[in-house]
Amino acid sequence: MVKLLQLLCIVGLLSCNSAQEQKKEKTHQTLYFTSNANDVYSFDIPSRKIKWHYPAFNTEVNDELCYFTIQDGIMTKSYQDGTILQFDISTGEVVNKYQDKEDETQSYYGYDFEDVAFLQFYQYPQMFQGNAIFANSHGEIKSVNMQTKKKNWVYIHNWVLFSSPKILNGVVYVNINHAVLALDAKTGKQLYRSELEEESLNEIIIDNGFIYVSGERSVSCYNPKLELQWIFKNDTENYFNDNLLITEKSVFFGGKTLYSADKKSGKLNWKTEIYDNDQLLSIAQSNKDIIVMTREKMLKIDKNGKMISEKKNTEEPIGQLFRCNDWYYYLTLNGNLYRMDSNLQKEEIFHKDININPNHRVDNTYFFAD
Repeated sequence: MVKLLQLLCIVGLLSCNSAQEQKKEKTHQTLYFTSNANDVYSFDIPSRKIKWHYPAFNTEVNDELCYFTIQDGIMTKSYQDGTILQFDISTGEVVNKYQDKEDETQSYYGYDFEDVAFLQFYQYPQMFQGNAIFANSHGEIKSVNMQTKKKNWVYIHNWVLFSSPKILNGVVYVNINHAVLALDAKTGKQLYRSELEEESLNEIIIDNGFIYVSGERSVSCYNPKLELQWIFKNDTENYFNDNLLITEKSVFFGGKTLYSADKKSGKLNWKTEIYDNDQLLSIAQSNKDIIVMTREKMLKIDKNGKMISEKKNTEEPIGQLFRCNDWYYYLTLNGNLYRMDSNLQKEEIFHKDININPNHRVDNTYFFAD
């Protein structure tokens, strides 16, 4: 009996070790990336080679970043001129195309967008049951079937929309600059609405069933019915940018000052004045610590707000700091795609000659890995 128990323990330990090894070996193999010039890249991470590249088009109009989503082997990418393309992620082949235009019912509402160019700003779009859900500058939130090109519904109001809808449990959430709306993803019917205390052009972030919105001086948290859970208000002249990192217990945000607030209550954990005249670009998680990218340097900060290490940037970065396989990827103004380890010790060029738009330095970049 004792020997049997010993044998079972050994088998159990071997199984655990095997599971841990399998978990450890599960790493991302492909990195997808779009620059602020709207070129789309797919990289094989182990070899660092381009698997496919789809260049930007209509660059006089498509001169600012739009994002993409990946679902069921298809990348859906928006462009500022209203084009939505779907790519086979294995080959880069375009498999679907939709051209957005002003809805024919727009005139019924009497809204005046005569002086507003018809564009899509910073859309992903979101995908729901084969339908692309997105917003445009003429106040329209739409659901369109990408196969049939049939419009399922449109929700129209009189504000230019600067951020993309997000979807949670069949509900579309979108920031309409002065309020957050919740719409039924199947019908477009409004379910809930909550007014913002300050105007915000930033996209909402959904994490663990809660909705977060950041403005220039505040961060708000709502439940799925858009009932306000807490609001953090800035007590200084520092302005927040659109960076918002949400971890298991904390929310991080800031501009020249980095703030950490408790995720459940919104109460301040700490704030760190570390930027002087520098500008925060992006925040990424590193286990229990965080890594902050500014124009001048990289900073590693622990959970208590203490700076662990810092590194001066080799080249000036733009956009997003993206964690993948415990490397941190970022693009520079020279068109070099760098990656750096979590200790800020090892840095290398992952790929050169990325097409960028130097006239839009404040624009984000966007990454995804699988």
